[in-house]
Amino acid sequence: MFKIASAVLLGFLFASAAMGQGTVTLTVTRSSVSPCDGTQTTHPFSGSTPISLSLPACAARVNVTTSGSSVNIGRITLTCGPTSGTLDIVIGSGSLNTSDSSTTPTGNDWGGLDVSAIASGVETRLSGAIGDDLTDSIGIDQLFRFDFIGEVQASITAANPGNFGGVCVVEAGSIATGGSVTLTNGALLRVRTDGTGDIAGDITATNGRIDNVFVGGDLFGDVKAESGRIGQIVAGGDIGASGSPVTITAKQSDVSIHSIRSISADNIHANITSNLNFVPGTGLDAKIGRIKAETGVITGSITTRGVAGTVAEGAGGVCSTGNFSADIASDLSIESTLDIGGELLSGTTVRIGALSSGGSITIDANAGLEGQIIITDAFSNGGWFDPVTIGTGGSQIVIDPANTSFPPEVDYTQTSAQLGGGAIGVVPFDNHRADCSPLEEAFIEQPANVPSTIRIRHYGPITFAWGTMPYVITRKLYPCDSDPWAECCQTSCGATDISNLFTAALGSSANGGTARDVILTPVSGFTWPDDRTEFCFKPVTSGTNRLKCSGVPNEPSVYAYKYRFLVGIPCGSADLVGGDGEVDSADLAAWMQNPIDLNGDGLANDADLALILQAMGETE
Repeated sequence: MFKIASAVLLGFLFASAAMGQGTVTLTVTRSSVSPCDGTQTTHPFSGSTPISLSLPACAARVNVTTSGSSVNIGRITLTCGPTSGTLDIVIGSGSLNTSDSSTTPTGNDWGGLDVSAIASGVETRLSGAIGDDLTDSIGIDQLFRFDFIGEVQASITAANPGNFGGVCVVEAGSIATGGSVTLTNGALLRVRTDGTGDIAGDITATNGRIDNVFVGGDLFGDVKAESGRIGQIVAGGDIGASGSPVTITAKQSDVSIHSIRSISADNIHANITSNLNFVPGTGLDAKIGRIKAETGVITGSITTRGVAGTVAEGAGGVCSTGNFSADIASDLSIESTLDIGGELLSGTTVRIGALSSGGSITIDANAGLEGQIIITDAFSNGGWFDPVTIGTGGSQIVIDPANTSFPPEVDYTQTSAQLGGGAIGVVPFDNHRADCSPLEEAFIEQPANVPSTIRIRHYGPITFAWGTMPYVITRKLYPCDSDPWAECCQTSCGATDISNLFTAALGSSANGGTARDVILTPVSGFTWPDDRTEFCFKPVTSGTNRLKCSGVPNEPSVYAYKYRFLVGIPCGSADLVGGDGEVDSADLAAWMQNPIDLNGDGLANDADLALILQAMGETE
């Protein structure tokens, strides 16, 4: 029994040792052009061991084959060889595969390829397929199609596509974090992973373009064509991960072709740029055609010249099934749609040049505009034609420029709270009258309702130099029979400049404001007047203390609006103290100490005193 068990164990150990061993054969085919003779020589090596082979000067092709599908191919280093022309390296049998068709896999794992010692005048060219993983790097002059049934665990670097413009394809089961595909020049036709395979390494076209990236699973690596365009990126799973966005970058190099045509995945977490180093006036497109999160969210950022109306895959636009928290910076228009299936989340800014005819913004969640929408060139470069729709059913809010005073500004009446906490701002930003506190043209009764601070809210974020006053603030006494809103807010109209009696701060969570707010606070010792007085606030639009639109190019001054309200005791009211509805001796004493105009004739005299005495008699 012991002898039998020992024999079985020895057989198992022998079989285990043989796995991955076997033979790797390099067959060198010489050129048939004289003085070369077209003959072949074979060079066998043990599986898994590093291979170094000095090639003859007439070498034209090297074929790599194995004695079985379980044999690992060690790292191959080729030296010497020809000094000009081409040298083909084929993992498998036969001639170089210049087509976009797969070949029969050879062996198991492969330790990669080093041809750096081959003469610089020689174009090394690679095609083939292996049965499992790439475990070390490949460097080659021209890459045709190569298939890895397993995982790409190391870098693949090619100077050019096959024949300087033909097929350049990498297909694999997956690409690990340490794996990558880099093409220095020309077009990378395709990188694909099968089944549910992920791409965790980077895909790069240094001086060219990337036509297609197909990911069976998730894309966790960056995709960059920093001197060219990207055709399409399609992932069966997600692109990036929440909190870990990938980078997708393209630079337009062609006229009338979108810089990034299409990106789709279940969820998209990415910083996407289609206009890297864009130079205006070149006539290049530099737009994005289509970005779609098929079942989930979009996070990160999108920087582009514009969003196109249509692409080869259908309608253009940016669409998420769920929430949206990717900042958008688009110089030009949305020509199709920004369609958000959930909410535009707080802290997210969508800045577009315009909303062209046929373009639209739709946010499906009721009160779903938590973030900020900015339209920078509504008065030029395409305008604002179509509505922004928030919510569905009976709670739906439609903000349509056709139903506002646009131009010169879009002053919708809904408050930020009704929209979800966010706003839609057209540059230059106006003040959001329905959201200011006190309200625009409100009458604030003394003494119960006077404000401790003033909040002037705008349709977009604003900024100004710290420590300065970005408003000219005036006050003027108005009799009851006069219309304060018909007057100007200037000292030339008899108003008094009181800008020095207030301090200004940007809105923040600390003072209960937002980035769209200026918070004004009266200085210590300031008292609100009893007489009917208009307070007027005009933003400073020039100089170092001007009030500026924030988050937009060049930070232009805000719209030259007037924000006004009245403070005082209502005309005809003799309830001067306490606001308790009672007129008594305390009110009489207050009037005797500080006579005020109660009947609105512009004078504080016996007629006003008579009103107090009469009211005292009626309340006794």
